[in-house]
Amino acid sequence: MNKQSVLLPIALLTGTLSASAFAANGTVNFNGEVTNATCSIAPQSQNQQVSMGSVNARSFKNKGDISAPVPFEINLADCILSGKDASGKDFSFSTATVTFNGAADTTDNTALGLTNASSNTSAKGVAIQLRDQQGKVVAINGNSDFELVPGSNSIKLQAAYVATGDQSGATAVQAGQANGTAEFNLQYK
Repeated sequence: MNKQSVLLPIALLTGTLSASAFAANGTVNFNGEVTNATCSIAPQSQNQQVSMGSVNARSFKNKGDISAPVPFEINLADCILSGKDASGKDFSFSTATVTFNGAADTTDNTALGLTNASSNTSAKGVAIQLRDQQGKVVAINGNSDFELVPGSNSIKLQAAYVATGDQSGATAVQAGQANGTAEFNLQYK
């Protein structure tokens, strides 16, 4: 056997073994939580876009006038209102307390202030007011209670523009972008 025919298989074997010496390692992190949630928020309710439409600035004559309300809802699923928690302690709930957190309007602190309110392109003299299904104001950064039933629940709400000034002088409603953002938090009691 010649020297060349012995060296070729050794060279191929050495190349194969050295390729595996260059392997890389990595890490995968898994994050999550196991909870005893009373209800889960339905996916379509977690990040909503509520279209307020176009409203004529002249339709607001007096402070407190509102535009036509736009309905929206927070849907809850798999509500378990009583049972035992992870430690074996009994629990019982009948109410969801909803808090909408956001920047309150500077004139009406129960209403949601507009995003970029100081911008030249922002509407003036209006804010976004939230109400429950019966028309009661749901104050920004305040708590509102809603009764729950076992299973699925729908917290029905409304949003409307509200005039924060009258039609005279600097407080008059002026046309412009009228957007706002609020996060909601649910607590059960």
